[in-house]
Amino acid sequence: LLSIFLLLYFLLISNSFSNYSYRWLGGDEINRQYYYSVVSIFKIIIPLFIVYIYGSSFLEENDNYRLLLINTKIDKIMYFITKFISINIIVFVTVFLLYIECIIVEEIFIIKFNGLQLIDELFIIYLISILFGLEAIICTIITSKSVGYVFIIILFVIIILKIS
Repeated sequence: LLSIFLLLYFLLISNSFSNYSYRWLGGDEINRQYYYSVVSIFKIIIPLFIVYIYGSSFLEENDNYRLLLINTKIDKIMYFITKFISINIIVFVTVFLLYIECIIVEEIFIIKFNGLQLIDELFIIYLISILFGLEAIICTIITSKSVGYVFIIILFVIIILKIS
């Protein structure tokens, strides 16, 4: 669902439905608009996605990972480390697929766009999102309820509103 939403968003901001001559002549402006729009949407969606995934994954009622490890009898620290790595792999693959989707849209519809400049921004957003995700894990473990990661989501929204 997130991927479909972002695909439609990328198509709309790329001016793919406008006249080809307008896209060629106004290419620099369209490139800037597309770049800043993509970065802005990634700044909102990626942290919210990561906070939700990290926070909800450490709730006891959503903890299916524990069932896989009951028979192995590993200690709690290894349980948290392996779970964190597993979640991180899933989140990284999802963020990478969103980036690929963005690049595909820009390759098809945008004439003079360089998708490599987006990697730096996306990496910084990803690292900051991981920090928010770790805070969500801590708050979820402390409260043992979804209020823990909802608090981090509200904190994130307040920070975003204060910055902009």
